[in-house]
Amino acid sequence: MIRGSLVSLIMSKNLEIVPNGSVDSSAPLTLVSTDVRTICKSFEAIHEVWANPIEIGIAIWLLQRQLGLGSIGPAITIFACTVGTAKLSKLMPRASKIWNEEIQKRITVTSDVLGSIKEAKMLGMVALLQQAIQDLRISELARAKRYRALITYMNMLGNTPSMVGPVVTFGIAILAQKINAGLSLSTATVFTSLSIIGLISQPLAQLIASVPVLVSSLGSFERIQDFLDQSTATSTTATQRGPLSVDRTDRGTFQHGEGFEMEAVSGQALPTPRDIALIQNGNFSLKPGAEPVLRGINLRIKSSTMTIIIGRVGSGKTTLIRGLLGELSSTGSVRTLEGAVAYCAQTSWLTTSTIKDNILGETAFDKDWYEKVVHACALVHDFAQLRHGDQTVVGSKGQSLSGGQKQRVALARAVYSRKPVFVVDDALSGLDVATRNHVWNGLFEPDGLVRQYGASIILTTHSLDYLSSANNVVILGDDGHIANQGTFDSMRSSTYLENLSIDINRRDDATSLGDIDPLESKKQDRPPKNDAEIDPEQDLLRTAGDTTLYWYYFKSIGWQYGSAGAIFLVLNCFVNVFPQLWLKFWTEDDARTGSADTAMYFGVYFAISMVGLLIIGVNIWIMFVVIVPKSSRNMHWTLLQSVMRAPLSFFVSTDTGNLINRFSQDLSHIDRDLPSALFMTSIAVLDCLAEGVLIVIGAKYLAVAIPFVLGILYCLQAFYLRTSRQMRFLDLQAQAPLLTKLIETIDGLSTIRAFGWQEAYKSASLDLLDQAQRPYYLLFCIQRWLTLVLDLLVGAIAVLLVSIAMMIPDATSTGAIAVALYNVLSFNRSLAHLITSWTELETSLGAISRLRTFEAQTPVEPSPSEEDSVQLRTHWPEHGQIEITNITASYSADSRPVLNGVSLPINPGDKIAIRGRTGSGKSSLTLAIFKLLGLDSGSIVIDGIDIAHVPNNLLRQRLIAIPQEPLLFPGSLRINLFPYDDDLSAEDTPSDETLIDALRKVSLWSTISLHGGLGAEISDLPLSKGQKQLLCLARAIVRKNRSRVLVLDEATSAVDQETEEMMAGIIQAEFAAHTVISVVHRPQALRGFGKVVTLHEGRVAEIQLAGC
Repeated sequence: MIRGSLVSLIMSKNLEIVPNGSVDSSAPLTLVSTDVRTICKSFEAIHEVWANPIEIGIAIWLLQRQLGLGSIGPAITIFACTVGTAKLSKLMPRASKIWNEEIQKRITVTSDVLGSIKEAKMLGMVALLQQAIQDLRISELARAKRYRALITYMNMLGNTPSMVGPVVTFGIAILAQKINAGLSLSTATVFTSLSIIGLISQPLAQLIASVPVLVSSLGSFERIQDFLDQSTATSTTATQRGPLSVDRTDRGTFQHGEGFEMEAVSGQALPTPRDIALIQNGNFSLKPGAEPVLRGINLRIKSSTMTIIIGRVGSGKTTLIRGLLGELSSTGSVRTLEGAVAYCAQTSWLTTSTIKDNILGETAFDKDWYEKVVHACALVHDFAQLRHGDQTVVGSKGQSLSGGQKQRVALARAVYSRKPVFVVDDALSGLDVATRNHVWNGLFEPDGLVRQYGASIILTTHSLDYLSSANNVVILGDDGHIANQGTFDSMRSSTYLENLSIDINRRDDATSLGDIDPLESKKQDRPPKNDAEIDPEQDLLRTAGDTTLYWYYFKSIGWQYGSAGAIFLVLNCFVNVFPQLWLKFWTEDDARTGSADTAMYFGVYFAISMVGLLIIGVNIWIMFVVIVPKSSRNMHWTLLQSVMRAPLSFFVSTDTGNLINRFSQDLSHIDRDLPSALFMTSIAVLDCLAEGVLIVIGAKYLAVAIPFVLGILYCLQAFYLRTSRQMRFLDLQAQAPLLTKLIETIDGLSTIRAFGWQEAYKSASLDLLDQAQRPYYLLFCIQRWLTLVLDLLVGAIAVLLVSIAMMIPDATSTGAIAVALYNVLSFNRSLAHLITSWTELETSLGAISRLRTFEAQTPVEPSPSEEDSVQLRTHWPEHGQIEITNITASYSADSRPVLNGVSLPINPGDKIAIRGRTGSGKSSLTLAIFKLLGLDSGSIVIDGIDIAHVPNNLLRQRLIAIPQEPLLFPGSLRINLFPYDDDLSAEDTPSDETLIDALRKVSLWSTISLHGGLGAEISDLPLSKGQKQLLCLARAIVRKNRSRVLVLDEATSAVDQETEEMMAGIIQAEFAAHTVISVVHRPQALRGFGKVVTLHEGRVAEIQLAGC
């Protein structure tokens, strides 16, 4: 109930909170996977807080009846432990909170890296990012050391009553006996008192042990409360959130802009019924209280019109769209879009489901309308060529689709919803010209689908080809203000448009590339679901203890630490048992002689108890402060290495949520549950053996019953472990879809809210939560059943022992019987601990099993061994000659080739443009050059060296790449500009002057210098997507002297024409001597290239000189 309530609260709040930068977007993921689990563990011990003090009070009363004044001994011990616990508990919430924050930081970076793995591999940053994530893990474990140390001290306090309590109690009793000639310490009195002290110390130990759990949960409660307290308001003054009246014209008509003049909004203009948005002197900031990115915005948008927003890269187009959607902090009079808004973001957001499900979203299926939308978005032929058509699963973040396909699917979802307001944030940028024209004509022309149903259209774009279709044009300046707005006709002579180098007739020229059929597509055969996923049946069949899992875990510990831990475990058992035997020797000697050396016996008893407490403390310290961090560090590295060395096809077919579940839930079990379960199981095994021996010594005839007891225990554990292991595995498996849904919701929060799908996503999340709760609940049920059965079993043993002692009194001594009876009581607890901790260990080993199976079955990206690798020259490739000879490549063995017999000679210094329709094989060719797509046949030779003989990461570091999606990772700007640690020993690390010069060349230094310069954290820089791409160009410039090959994979798709031309000029100037291969989709991008290679269905269709 607690878990269900907290998770549902977090997921509901996540749908409401505004992603304005004040809250870590990944916070809900860590709260659900770590903090909720911490709280649930604390509630398992909640009853100890009220029940144990009652037990302790009753036990002290019983002890007083046995020892009189000696009964104050436990009270003294309790007081001392309470004081120590209170002091330590004050330190634990902060220590726990710090640890959880470090976990959140690691999970955030891991999620970001896995979402950009293609770019990371292409840039040769896998080793760097892998080490960065591992460093975060090491930092996390280091920050957790304080918490683990406090746990150690708390556990020492928990063991103090059982180790020190009897010493203090008997010491006071002896002293009282000497003074008052009170009761003698007979065998009956001593062991009865010892049993009662056990009734005190055990609840007290449980109470003290529950304090760290309860206190640490307070930190988790605080983190969750902080998240829930986040405001959902988007404005600091006068943001209005409707509802707005959307006055649409009749279906099938659209208000034309003829004679329309956009009203200047000034003063206190009042909204009209036809306004869908009204901003008066609005200021928009990315974070509350931050400097506004857009200032003094005055804008009125009327219904049933088309508004196009343009401007240079970084001018704030996306910021204005997010402001209109109510996703940013604002001041001034801001009346945002409200209710039904079809939103297509700049970065396509897709869920891990089929293409059809993504298009339908939460809208009911309408076959006729669906077919029209699919055709208008140029998806018909794509569906025909895909193996499963529109039932193709798009994979995590749409990785099984090309960039253009993802954009068109996201656009089709917006169109299919038929919302009255249609917002598109530069969603056509990734399409080739022919496809883009097809989509534009099918959607936004007067007879297009969107205009047919009379929607109000707000569109941002870098392209200036379609301005004549707009009713209203808004031009954003570089200073965060609107530079101009009005109809296109009124702005033809605008100097600002002239500065943007607009060619009004360029759209007609663009269609010159239309010789490529807009519906022509190469079949997209993507990898099937990868085989590295654990087969549930295989893991569920692991019903017997798999000893190899223990060995696998022990290898992560190391034999030195493992041996030290084993030695102290044996010593721990000895100091638990030997004091009982010493008391037996003492009382029997006193009964036999009547004058035992009390000082000697008590002195030894005191020394043994104190040394025992010290040994217990050292034992816990070794386990939790020394062994656990080492094991956790190694386990994380094993998992991380398995993931990062997997081929790109693995990530296409594997849900990110499944991988994140391993880095969160599985590692959480390895960090917290598994060590504790292993430690407690080891102690319980040794204690049960020792206590069993003492029981049998006390009543030899009881040995006859031992085989029967062992048989019952074996059957019990066989039945229980099989069930509990399956429940634990099902619990882990049920978490993955829930985390996947949460990750998708976080990534697409703006889109979900714009469409008004919060309730639908909340309902879907609650359904997944309900499924995840079932195995979790059943696991608790069977644990309670086990406790009942064990209590009955031990009760039967106790009855049998007493019966034997009474029926055969001469079979043993009084002291032995006393020791046996005392150990029966402790045997009950030890046996219960053994079964429960062993069960927890076996079920926690499910995480180890999943990790081992994952490591064994995750495919490894093929790379030549050290023996097969060639020795690269220091500056290779120093010329840039590339020979691509008859290469054929496919994504899987049973799929059709995506490259088929491609041959392409490239001379040093050549500038090659690769073009073709979406799916023609352009990106596949670049993937092949970087060995991200394996070759079925043929070869690629660079400067005389076949890349098949070059290690993958080394090859990717030796080539310079600018991928389609910019990759920036947490850290300073300096490390982002030069993150490489390659083998070019002759080259020094670039100086700050070199880095600043590169930033100046891409016109970013003036902005960056105002926000901390090279030392600024990359997350603190207010960069648009286009500016991030410019930053990646600066990174390439920094490395230009280290390689002669530059590859651009549609690197200019997210920038406007002016910026694209600036980038082209920079590339021509800075990489004049380099071989440049660029995938392009816009005709203006062909400028500066000597050859144009056209691909069609994975083949070279044409090679021509530029301009021919």
